[in-house]
Amino acid sequence: MKKNIFILRSPLQIINALEAIEHFRLKNNILVLIYNSLDTNTEQIKKLANTYKWDEIIELEDSGKSKFLRYIKLIKNLKKYKYYYLFIGNYGTIQKILIPNLDKNKVFYLDDGRETVEIYDKYIKRNKLNK
Repeated sequence: MKKNIFILRSPLQIINALEAIEHFRLKNNILVLIYNSLDTNTEQIKKLANTYKWDEIIELEDSGKSKFLRYIKLIKNLKKYKYYYLFIGNYGTIQKILIPNLDKNKVFYLDDGRETVEIYDKYIKRNKLNK
């Protein structure tokens, strides 16, 4: 059975994810949390993430060190599954790597509102998302 994966960085993105789970009636959900250096943000993310029973939660700390090896390990771990939905909350480095490398049917962008217009103009409108 295919899984669904959520790659999120903010409390509002988690709220969007919970709404998507309810709307699509999703089961078999994996959450990848990418923390920044703000303690308040991390605390809010963890609290919201714990309001739902995820099949698996993977946490990545923003330690300031090179993320390259952690990203390779994450990709290897996630490639063992096939996904129906891939939900991303940002369009940063890890998302740019995961989108073409994961076997998925559909990709959804769960932005909290800040980057939507910029991402649309820069990537989606010009059909550059997977290049």
